[in-house]
Amino acid sequence: MICDLGDVAMYYETYGSGRPMVMLPGRPSDHRVMARFMEPLFTQRQGWLRIYPDLPGTGCTPSVDPLATHDAMLEAVLAFIDKLIPGQRFVLAGLSYGGYLARGVVYHRAASIDGLILLC
Repeated sequence: MICDLGDVAMYYETYGSGRPMVMLPGRPSDHRVMARFMEPLFTQRQGWLRIYPDLPGTGCTPSVDPLATHDAMLEAVLAFIDKLIPGQRFVLAGLSYGGYLARGVVYHRAASIDGLILLC
């Protein structure tokens, strides 16, 4: 699926339904790597909507020059979350660089986050 953020069309895949859990991959990997880590944990767990985006410049999401800084990448991730699950509480997971971005999401959206998973 595609989430149009104006400057970038961010590709993502979802699995399941229920409480949102946003899974941020590391760079240069894409949503498939994060899904391989996380999906086995949900074979016997229902009630979670797992959201796996491709960060700009990875997987099926094109690179955009204005997103060349960490702050710009974080703004794209925040816009993605705000557009896809507006006003909803969610759990956040990040792998490597995705974990770095997740810390920024926590800083900006702490009141909406029910949990944080950081993976190396």
